Amino acid sequence: MVNNSQALVFNANPVFNLTVKVQDNGPGNLSSNAIATVNLIQEPPMS
Repeated sequence: MVNNSQALVFNANPVFNLTVKVQDNGPGNLSSNAIATVNLIQEPPMS
């Protein structure tokens, strides 16, 4: 599931922090979180 209220627009916000949560269905319902940082960079179009 992705829950994002903002579009990935460089001029509006060049950095996004995404929180990823995983959980298993085994005994104890183990889970873990991780944060991924996405840095948008502005580059000229490739030809």
